[in-house]
Amino acid sequence: MIDSKTVEHKVLDIIRQMLKEMSGHRALAALRSEASLDRELGLDSLARAELLIRLQREFAVQLPDSAMIEAATPADLAQAVLST
Repeated sequence: MIDSKTVEHKVLDIIRQMLKEMSGHRALAALRSEASLDRELGLDSLARAELLIRLQREFAVQLPDSAMIEAATPADLAQAVLST
């Protein structure tokens, strides 16, 4: 059986990969789980909307718009996905 920390880590890895693709980051390791979605990754409102759609498709969840507004980091996004 897979423990919750392993699941959380896998979800975070998928989110980091999505963000890497969207932001053009070269090194996945450089994309920290606590990186600021706004300041460090440069996600604007359009990119956040695109990310919301990607997350919902990838994880088959329905996230509220507020999850994208309130999320400040990739780790916050992982928690939003896991809490659905």
